Amino acid sequence: MNKHFQLFSSLPIHGMFLTALLGFSEACWLLSSTGTPDRLSLLYSVVLYGVMGAAIGFGMQLVCSILGRFANERMTKISFYTLSLAALCSLFPVASFVGFYQIRKVVYAEKMPPISVLLLLEGGILAVCLLLVIPRVREFWNPVKSLVASIILLLVGGGLWMTQNTSQDDFSKTITRPVSSEGSSNVLFLLVDSLRAYHV
Repeated sequence: MNKHFQLFSSLPIHGMFLTALLGFSEACWLLSSTGTPDRLSLLYSVVLYGVMGAAIGFGMQLVCSILGRFANERMTKISFYTLSLAALCSLFPVASFVGFYQIRKVVYAEKMPPISVLLLLEGGILAVCLLLVIPRVREFWNPVKSLVASIILLLVGGGLWMTQNTSQDDFSKTITRPVSSEGSSNVLFLLVDSLRAYHV
């Protein structure tokens, strides 16, 4: 294993934390906006997004180790910016996709958002990534903290899921309970999603 592979060994860890935090934030937003009783998304979003970020970070680690053979001094200097590199390589593409998907689905009713909105989204994500280049932030946040924070997100998501009061099965039983009182009418509720003009 070459020294440049070791220099960029924190890329998967930082990538895992940044994308796991994104997944946890998205799950919290969806739970608060949709009101669904199932909190499993708080757990699997951290796992799924975290694995994606770690995989991208590991790929970048391999790329940097190969490039390091041709630019030893430059790659050594770049290794001090692994946090911002992980943000640009892992967080930026995942956050761009998630942001585009949610804006298109929720805000613009599954229609293509304007270019100005997309540029604003990309600029905001890029600004967050560039903030991680600041020396104080870069020196404060190390790989150990990223790993610990990822574990905390996993525990919090799993804990919230385990302590939920209502599961999907219990919820479905409560809303499908038949009316047995004499003289009352049976009502059938039909719940339809995406019932818009261009879907019908």
